[in-house]
Amino acid sequence: MHLLTIVVSVIFSCFSTAILGYISLATPLGPWIAPTLALLAWMLLFVALRFGLIRSWAAELAVYSTIAGSVGGILATAVCWTVPTLFFVNPKLWGVMTGQPIIFVLGVAALSMGGGSLALMLSIIWHDRFIEQTKLKFPIAHVIHKTIALGAGLRSSVQLLCGFVFATIILTLQRVKLFGLTFIPSTIRVLPAALGRYAAIRFDVAPLLVSIGFIAGKLVALPMLVGVISKIVILHYLSTVWFTSLSSSECAFAFCSGIVIFGFCSSLPMLVKMLVRGVRACRLRVQRKGCAIKPVASGSKSIPSIAAISILVGFLLWFKFNVLAIVFVLVGAIACAYQLAMITGRIGLAPLGRFATFVMVPGILFFGFTGVQAIVAAAVVELVGGTLCDFLVGQRVVFLMGLNVWHARCYQMLGLVVSSLTIGWVVLILSHRFGLGSDLLFAQRAQARALLITAQSFVWSVVGLGVLFGAFLRIIRVNTMLVLSGLLMPVDYSLMLIAGGLLSCLTKDRRLYEPFWSGMFVSNSLWMLLRALL
Repeated sequence: MHLLTIVVSVIFSCFSTAILGYISLATPLGPWIAPTLALLAWMLLFVALRFGLIRSWAAELAVYSTIAGSVGGILATAVCWTVPTLFFVNPKLWGVMTGQPIIFVLGVAALSMGGGSLALMLSIIWHDRFIEQTKLKFPIAHVIHKTIALGAGLRSSVQLLCGFVFATIILTLQRVKLFGLTFIPSTIRVLPAALGRYAAIRFDVAPLLVSIGFIAGKLVALPMLVGVISKIVILHYLSTVWFTSLSSSECAFAFCSGIVIFGFCSSLPMLVKMLVRGVRACRLRVQRKGCAIKPVASGSKSIPSIAAISILVGFLLWFKFNVLAIVFVLVGAIACAYQLAMITGRIGLAPLGRFATFVMVPGILFFGFTGVQAIVAAAVVELVGGTLCDFLVGQRVVFLMGLNVWHARCYQMLGLVVSSLTIGWVVLILSHRFGLGSDLLFAQRAQARALLITAQSFVWSVVGLGVLFGAFLRIIRVNTMLVLSGLLMPVDYSLMLIAGGLLSCLTKDRRLYEPFWSGMFVSNSLWMLLRALL
């Protein structure tokens, strides 16, 4: 392991953890950070080769630092989509835990290390299945390979830099004053003030939201537009005409809880079918080759596997899970991780939340999980599944480049350690500076999970209407989770995400312009992190 590669890997890990930590708390989306890191690595590689600083191991530096740093992105997404749920379920307990920063950071680090270590061992055990003896394409891996190995990074790197500079200029002009007036106001009123929140747009987060909307494309535009219209029309009507005894927020949360419940129930048969199919495939593989379990049998791999599971078992015991519940969570996490890896290999997406809910809800119903236990179970599933997907993407890149996979795993482990120790501080600093649930840190994914956990406390008539609305969305084939984002998020934020998605739909090939918008969301995220620190 080269010292320079280690240093760059550590920097990339902290960078991706901080960036995705903020994005996952501020928006309902969690984009892959690996392509952006690959562009940064390519820029570093280009400069180093130009000045003759490195030659023989240039490719190794770019690849290993990219796959080490990308671990922090998916880990931050998994943590920020689950752990802050505690704030919405039990604010007092959240205050007690975050009031002891060292304990909170170490607790989150232990959870992250346990889930990530298990995922790394699964990536070793399933390496042949997913990397070598497979037809899975892993689209993200091919993007990284194309950027680094095929020299496709010059144009994209220039775009990335331009996007970063452009967003930085916009954000800086909002702070610079001339004769007492800012060049660009942070809030611009576009409609009459009588319309309240619907009348203004915040420009201090506009680059982030528009860029995320552009990268997500049409996936975001239509569902969030449906959510915004439903919020203005349906929720307003329910709270002012039918359920006047409820506040607007109580009515909205109960209605959205019904949507979440329907989303889980409607996706349950599909998830069960996918898991059964995966178990059957593993069983057939063992029967045909008789060697699928050999990697686990060797001492060099079984000992780390036991150690990884032991970390998670100890963590679950600390939260008073019984033995059957621990077995259920671990088996569920491994089964869901397998299916997530299959989905990532096919289409390049990792729907973490859906599979975490698949384990969390049965745990509440059959094992009596408390709110805290439900959050921990969801976090374990998302951490194991998410980091497994990232590890396999990185190892696929290494396979395409013809590099040493064991060296790659060492760097991935380095990235896991660094990001695990970093993410707790990111959550603490952001939540203390901006406040969870605020406009700047809305934490929509955590709020949606809290709605499911606390659904029994809502007015069931409103919940039932939400279930019916979810069924309607299912019939017209609109993504319920993104509609939920439009219902819960501030309207001005949703409109900026929609604007980015519509702008993406107007371009012939949005992938050509993604680096520019990636530079914008990186700049805005770093800007907000600096605001939190200063």
